[in-house]
Amino acid sequence: MSPNKILSRQELRQQVANWRERGDSVTLANGCFDLLHVGHVRYLHAAKELGGKLIVAINSDESVRAMKGEGRPLMPAAERAEILASLADVDAVVIFPEPDVRALVREIRPDVQAKGTDYTAENVPERDVVLECGGRVEIVGDPKDHSATDIIRSRMGTRRSWTTPISPSTEVPEPSKFDRLLVVRTSAMGDIIHALPAVAALRESLPQISIGWVVEERWVELLCSPSSSLTGPRSVARPLADRIHTVNTKGWRRTLIAPDTWRQISGSVRDLRIPRYQIAIDFQGALRSALIARLSGAKRIYGFANPRESVARVAYTERITANRTHVVEQNLLLSEALLGKRVGLPAALLPRDEAAQQECDRYIIEHRIEEFALLNPGAGWGAKQWPAERYGEVAKQLSGLNLRCLINYGPGEQTLAEAAVTSSKGHAKAIQLSLTQLIAFTRRAALFIGGDTGPMHLAAALKVPVVALFGPTDPARNGPFGTTSIVLRNQLSPTSHKRRTQPDPGLSAITEEEVIAAAQQLLERHL
Repeated sequence: MSPNKILSRQELRQQVANWRERGDSVTLANGCFDLLHVGHVRYLHAAKELGGKLIVAINSDESVRAMKGEGRPLMPAAERAEILASLADVDAVVIFPEPDVRALVREIRPDVQAKGTDYTAENVPERDVVLECGGRVEIVGDPKDHSATDIIRSRMGTRRSWTTPISPSTEVPEPSKFDRLLVVRTSAMGDIIHALPAVAALRESLPQISIGWVVEERWVELLCSPSSSLTGPRSVARPLADRIHTVNTKGWRRTLIAPDTWRQISGSVRDLRIPRYQIAIDFQGALRSALIARLSGAKRIYGFANPRESVARVAYTERITANRTHVVEQNLLLSEALLGKRVGLPAALLPRDEAAQQECDRYIIEHRIEEFALLNPGAGWGAKQWPAERYGEVAKQLSGLNLRCLINYGPGEQTLAEAAVTSSKGHAKAIQLSLTQLIAFTRRAALFIGGDTGPMHLAAALKVPVVALFGPTDPARNGPFGTTSIVLRNQLSPTSHKRRTQPDPGLSAITEEEVIAAAQQLLERHL
């Protein structure tokens, strides 16, 4: 998805002016799009076929609530906008707070306003303004026989009351009565790693059961090395799951109307149903993960009483209140609810790939490295990134402690890595690794320095000492878990999970000297 598709009103006006200079016409579609379904997709596809650029205006959370009542929207406006922007037919998305799009029509003066078949050309609320601005109204799409509420009910079936969380001691299934369990945690890197200890606890307590795991294709190497098959007897290459089911939800959303996409989805659902899982645990708490759990056919589904996306709880037959602080400990609550007892927190089990380990050993020998630190300047969004040049300064200082520094970078992070290497004056080397290689290199590292990212959580899971640089996210909830660590966070950083691209002032206030001092302290502990 192009990040430029989601625009402010001002940005949209400028974009429309640019399109018109190039001779493009403009079509406007609008609605709540609270739960995207096939009726929406067909409506937008038909609107796009009217020609020109398609703008989709979506109601803000406040305006949806005013129209549809408390409990709506099911998804916040930012997520609805991101999903719509991922569709190939859509050229721009804008969020509007008003009850209708009259003001927006006056601002951009669309050539066509496309409305769904629940309207006629005569009763469209904005019809008079569209005509006044020189446009026309078109009714497009298939008959209005799709409803988000009906879809949720038909897919998720009967359920317990929403309002009463299920106690971990209530209706615990007897281990002798089930032997197939599905784990749903599809993404992302750090979140999957945070679920590993909870699943390891299930494995230790219920060694006889078969565990399946649903994961996005791009993250499968966190559960299974390339040298192993996705099913069969467990080994060091696939230590936790007996069967791994891969999905590609991000790719599917981009091509939702393509026949091949639906063939892939159907194939994935069939694969998911083959084992006949009796119980599913949704560690993700999202609508898509809850749907996956329900589509598996499992009769009992465990999830949080207050999941990240509130609509997900409709799918759960067992709802557990998350009353612990760190995400790892919260995940353990779901496992304990199934087990009916408190259990210890075992170490995360990650796959071991001998070929990758040998490749790491060869690299170390070829570059005459005795001990090294992994530095990771990248992060999921800009507010979590400490300036890349400062990583280079840290690498330069650590070289005086006979510690070589490798700058790890992932897709789209090469510029950050290059900035760090340049700043290091030759004391650091950039290295791009696959997940399997990253696991191997991290196992050999003497130290990890980085922000709230997947690689940092990987280092913590592998018991590597960590200097963690935190900005807006809360280290009490998301910090390094299970390893020796020092977390640096400035009081200027407000706690927020909004994906801001601007640098966080508190994170920027952390100095190279603070990082070096923390690194030295950890290294001295491990001498």
